[in-house]
Amino acid sequence: MVFSHEAAPQFSLVEYVDAFMDATAAEFRFDSNARKQPTFERNGRLAWIATGDMVESKGFRFELTVLQVDDQFWRTVKIQGKPTSATNEIANRLRDALWTTVE
Repeated sequence: MVFSHEAAPQFSLVEYVDAFMDATAAEFRFDSNARKQPTFERNGRLAWIATGDMVESKGFRFELTVLQVDDQFWRTVKIQGKPTSATNEIANRLRDALWTTVE
C-alpha cells in the first residue's frame, strides 16, 4: 500500500489524474476504461478510482484512488498479487483506515 500526496494548485482532479497516468505509464498499465471512470465523493471530497496491472511485476494488480483536498491530491495505491481475493479484505481495511486520516 502506498499513501502519498502532492500539491498541484493549477490542476482540477481530472487534469491531475490524466497527468499522473501519463507520468506513471512505465509502472502502471491502467485498464482501458480508466480515463473514463467518473469522479465520486469520498469523505465529502471529490475522488477518482481506477485499476490495472503493474508493468514490471507480472501477476500484480493495483487500485489507485485519488482524493482532492483544496490544492492537494492524496493517493492510495493498493498493490496485490493475484488472486487478489486472498488479500482483498485486509488491504481494503488498511486503505479505508488511511483515508480516515485525510481532512
